[in-house]
Amino acid sequence: MNPWRIFRSTLLNLLLLILQKFYSRLPVHPALVNFSAVRRMLVVPGQDRLRDFFMTTPALRALRQHFPQAQITAVVCDSVAEMALHDPSIDSVIAVPDRLVGWSWKRIRQVRVKLHEGFDLAIVFNTVTRLLTSDLLAAWSHSTFILGSGRWRYPNDHRNFFYDLEAPYWDRPRHRIERNLDIARHIGVDASNLRLQLELLPEELAEARQFLRDRGIADDDLLITLHLGAHQPLEQWPVERFAALAALLHHDYGIKILTMWGPGEEGLGAEFLQALDFEPCVASGRTLRQAAALVACSRVLICNAGGVMCIGASLDALVIAIFGAPDPDEWKPIGDHVVAVRASSHHCADVGSDLVLEALKELLGEKLSSPPQTTPEPSFDISEGVLQQYQDVLSKFDKNS
Repeated sequence: MNPWRIFRSTLLNLLLLILQKFYSRLPVHPALVNFSAVRRMLVVPGQDRLRDFFMTTPALRALRQHFPQAQITAVVCDSVAEMALHDPSIDSVIAVPDRLVGWSWKRIRQVRVKLHEGFDLAIVFNTVTRLLTSDLLAAWSHSTFILGSGRWRYPNDHRNFFYDLEAPYWDRPRHRIERNLDIARHIGVDASNLRLQLELLPEELAEARQFLRDRGIADDDLLITLHLGAHQPLEQWPVERFAALAALLHHDYGIKILTMWGPGEEGLGAEFLQALDFEPCVASGRTLRQAAALVACSRVLICNAGGVMCIGASLDALVIAIFGAPDPDEWKPIGDHVVAVRASSHHCADVGSDLVLEALKELLGEKLSSPPQTTPEPSFDISEGVLQQYQDVLSKFDKNS
């Protein structure tokens, strides 16, 4: 075994023993808890990706409906914090660093001060992976009760010692939204509305519409947004496929194209634009909320299967999501307005532009049934002899006049 792995495993086990001494809780049955007394609640959604946060929003909405009197505080990473703003299910947000290297002593003190305000219940939505950071944040809150999934165990522990309320885990294929709701169901909270949620302000939508008008795109134009980026390279549809699709939609169907990409993806944007023989509308350097408002003004969003897919789905835009390894049955947002396109090999690179075009035709129906027929402009072939006769007639007319 690798010596470094042995050292790291030993160090982790030692750390867990120390944490267990300070934060271990005894299991409690939900029937013994008076949840009607909950006034302050802390929720810790999946913290490593934007997609994980959005998959939690149906559960957050259900918690708000079940606990209308509670003050709900969400702990989210910095890159997700702006999307949690103005969410009707959340009263306040505590932002934490995206990565471990961002945790300075000053940042730790700031977060702990906010967490020490006191909570009656903390819920950790750890359905994707076991995150020690999420468990520690819940433990620092000193909540009366902490609820989390029973799936994840720490080494040499038969249960997660951070929780006193442990939700059962269904060991079978299940949608990620249902996984999050399974945690809430352990305390009697359920939901029938499984749509993702994002609230945009009227002024954000007005700014997006004006941005498009300034670039020659009217409110009633058929606008398709292409988002080029992905969280992982293996989840990235090739840029040349995006470019081929954009050229086809522009030249053959006369559709307006809006293109965007995320921070650090400028190379993708440059490669995309270089492959085109026309100039699409480009929205680079926008914040997540500004980009979301532009998606809300679009008829269709075509993107990779990540956080942007969830943004479009939460705004009820028509979405075509290109999937690679992630299973659409688990990760595709629920609703007929979202279509997953996936190759049999489960590789994004094997998805052809024709598959995406077919999905687009299914979504738009008659609006994209066939390329528009254009009438060719009449052409005239005038020989030199005819032209000379025409000039002679004009010359005689000038002399007579």
